[in-house]
Amino acid sequence: MIYEIKDNKILLSKLKQLNLEKYSNQLIILTNNEFQNAHLNLEQPINNFKYIKIDDYMNYLLGTLIINKQKDVSLYFYIINNNIIFVDDSTFTKDLIDEIIEKCQKQGYDIYKFLKDFLEKIIDKDLENLEKISSSLALLEETILKSNKDGINHRLMIKRKEIIKFYHYYSQLIDFGLTLQEKTNSTLYSVFIKRVERLQSETMLLREYTHQLQELYNSELNNRQNDIMKVLTIVTTIFLPLTLLTSWYGMNFKYMPEISWILGYPLFIILFAITFILCLIIFKIKKFW
Repeated sequence: MIYEIKDNKILLSKLKQLNLEKYSNQLIILTNNEFQNAHLNLEQPINNFKYIKIDDYMNYLLGTLIINKQKDVSLYFYIINNNIIFVDDSTFTKDLIDEIIEKCQKQGYDIYKFLKDFLEKIIDKDLENLEKISSSLALLEETILKSNKDGINHRLMIKRKEIIKFYHYYSQLIDFGLTLQEKTNSTLYSVFIKRVERLQSETMLLREYTHQLQELYNSELNNRQNDIMKVLTIVTTIFLPLTLLTSWYGMNFKYMPEISWILGYPLFIILFAITFILCLIIFKIKKFW
């Protein structure tokens, strides 16, 4: 598919074949198979590339992009003789160009201004995605403060990995924009770079937020364990004097006057009850529970 930039507009071209030497200001979208069959003698990035970067060759620039959306989209492009060739097996590039066509009305529009619009369109809704992550972290915080904490650690780990992925993504985009600005000797991409830097700052804040949630989660776990230990300590302390009494009267001495008392057993139960109640009153006064 070939588009051409003409009269400050992006138009679908009637050309059937590529001619990079004769025509300029073209936007060309090819699949990998179409690119191979075109025999353009251009270097290709390594298969399954994982980095966003731009390389400078003798008479053209080669850029690779990984779009970090719900599903990662990988594509690469060439800037050659004032033309851009996109190699993309998905419909991502075409969809973005169609969106740009609707709003394209700028004086002196060319492939470099189009590329600026294209890059800005890529990150257009990223702030909304980061806000969704922030909202999900806020829900996690509420869950941590409630009694049910099952699976919180796993969910925090997933969010942390997602945020780190975004952080590296924006780091590469910043380097990409700076390199593109340097290679094209243009300040067109400064706004794009600043926008990406702000998005990266947002990911840093989210990253700090996850660390705070992890600390809150650990603190809540410690509080829960402290409450359990507190209950166990109170129970142990209450039954300690009772255990002493049972041990005392469990001795097998022949002459123990209490053994022959008719009221010995009831008095022993009353002594147990008084001891138990006294312990509870002391704990309440001391605010142990």
